[in-house]
Amino acid sequence: MSDLDLLPSKLLSVLLRPDFWLWLGLLTALWASWRGWRRLATWVLVSLVVAVTLVGFVPVGHVWLAPLESRFPTNPDLTDTPSAIVVLGGGEDIRTSAAWDAHNVSSAGDRILHAIRRAHEFPGIPVLFTGGAFNATNDPLLEGNAERVGEMLQASGIPPEHVHIGAIARTTAEHPADITAFLEDQGLTPTTDAPMLLITSAFHMPRAMGVLCTAGIDHVIADPTDHRTVPGARWQDTIRWAYAGNLSNLQLAIREWVGLLAYQRAGHTDALLPDGC
Repeated sequence: MSDLDLLPSKLLSVLLRPDFWLWLGLLTALWASWRGWRRLATWVLVSLVVAVTLVGFVPVGHVWLAPLESRFPTNPDLTDTPSAIVVLGGGEDIRTSAAWDAHNVSSAGDRILHAIRRAHEFPGIPVLFTGGAFNATNDPLLEGNAERVGEMLQASGIPPEHVHIGAIARTTAEHPADITAFLEDQGLTPTTDAPMLLITSAFHMPRAMGVLCTAGIDHVIADPTDHRTVPGARWQDTIRWAYAGNLSNLQLAIREWVGLLAYQRAGHTDALLPDGC
């Protein structure tokens, strides 16, 4: 599947963003005011003020992210040594790293840091980073992102021969292709006594596990990181002005729940909220 084939889904993700609808609402109010439709302009502006106020003070995104992040246990029991460590892409800041010839991480950079931690906890275990870049415009700054993450892993002290790169996957549904090729190349077959460790953001783990299970990749232990919610937090501690953070979590929650629904309908997962194989 080419990058152009993925373009519709990327455009749909823009339409699902609350900040896009905020911009569209402001544009509508401006147009209504210019047309002299003051009642419509006022109604739209009042609606936007109410929406921004609610998002700013009420962490709705946390409520929607919580069941995703709690689906798999954090710090799972690893009594058996894993046969491999797999970290999904998304933690790298692709364009900034390329522009500055540096190694920068995104807001999901915990994925990479946690993979480094596990690699040092289980030395000698092969580590796979799987993640390509959606690059429909042939942006040169988006090339070689997977290799750059490989450099980050090696710079942390992981031997180069234990670092492996899979640059096929640009979506969650494409990760099994990278992982299957890696397992075949290494001659590995995860088992109950030697499972494969999967690292990704906690909110993304249900969809990732569902995709792997549906693809027939068994004996996988979910090892979530990059948490965005605070379990057990008192409501009075969460009601405060935090518009940027609340909006970011709301957008993450909408994207992930819509992604789960779309993946189930497309057959990439066998449940709306997967809980393992």
